[in-house]
Amino acid sequence: MEAVQKKFGAVELCMEAFSGTGFIGFALLAQGLCRKLILTDINQKALDYCEKTIVYNGLADKVTAYRSDCFDSIPEMKVDLIVGNPPHSWTASEEVREKDIRTFDPHMRIHKKFYNQAKNFLKPNGNILLWEDIRATKPEDFYEMIEESGLKFIDYTQVNIHVPFSWRKFITLKNGEILSKNYFRKINLEVQL
Repeated sequence: MEAVQKKFGAVELCMEAFSGTGFIGFALLAQGLCRKLILTDINQKALDYCEKTIVYNGLADKVTAYRSDCFDSIPEMKVDLIVGNPPHSWTASEEVREKDIRTFDPHMRIHKKFYNQAKNFLKPNGNILLWEDIRATKPEDFYEMIEESGLKFIDYTQVNIHVPFSWRKFITLKNGEILSKNYFRKINLEVQL
């Protein structure tokens, strides 16, 4: 949220792509960093939770959720900012992706499709800010696909994100001592139309 506030300030319309349950988008809305919010994800179960959050919090006039593979099922619109936390790990297999759609992107197919379609949904000078896992990708992995899509790579920022102990599935204990740190590194990838 801090990256959005520092780089863009408050915007009129924000879209969270790859939203899952809408954690990023709802946080931006709650902090006044967007007036209206669009959530998109391919996973219907995640969108069901988004809809529950919208109803429970009386946000139907501010938030709309769409089930979509990238932008395939999104009606024509222009947004100021697209944020998201896409699948991070390359794989050569669609079968591997099907086992965990949140993690795997075969041959970076999803990223390429996203960037190719995103330009049609951004207002002039609109921006994209994606959170990528530096353990699986690096900024250079995206330069060519961003340029080929007609967008402009602006910047990236490496950040350390604290993950609550209960969220971590990969902690190894030895004699009751944690062997891995309670942080992981991400990059904020900033792109502009």
